Amino acid sequence: MNSVMIVETPSIVPADITPKRVILRIRPIPGNDTEDNKYQEYIKTFLLLSDRWEPGTNYSLRHFAHIQPCSSIHPWHIIIDMETDKFSGSNFDQLGHEIYKVERRQTGLHFELRDPTKYARFYTIVREYSDLYTWGR
Repeated sequence: MNSVMIVETPSIVPADITPKRVILRIRPIPGNDTEDNKYQEYIKTFLLLSDRWEPGTNYSLRHFAHIQPCSSIHPWHIIIDMETDKFSGSNFDQLGHEIYKVERRQTGLHFELRDPTKYARFYTIVREYSDLYTWGR
């Protein structure tokens, strides 16, 4: 999987149906408490670029999104359970997790995969709260 996905490059990641939990970490816009009304844009762009969604179809048939309320002070998160029907939700230690830094640029949304080796401590911290969400609901 490529570590960077840019909105202008369609389908740069090969099709994948492996279940995993994806965390989109979105930096706040100071003074903007309404950024969370764009969560569908973040989800659909990510799924489209990762070749896990076809426009015109309902992405929630395969994936489930947990939305953390946005903040104009702290980073906020969208947690996406990918391929919900392919994982029982019983053993989170076996479930892959990916964390993406999300940036808004003039060219569109930019998703950068945080390397699990380089950011091991960060992955541990994020999993402590993300694993509290029930798989797929």
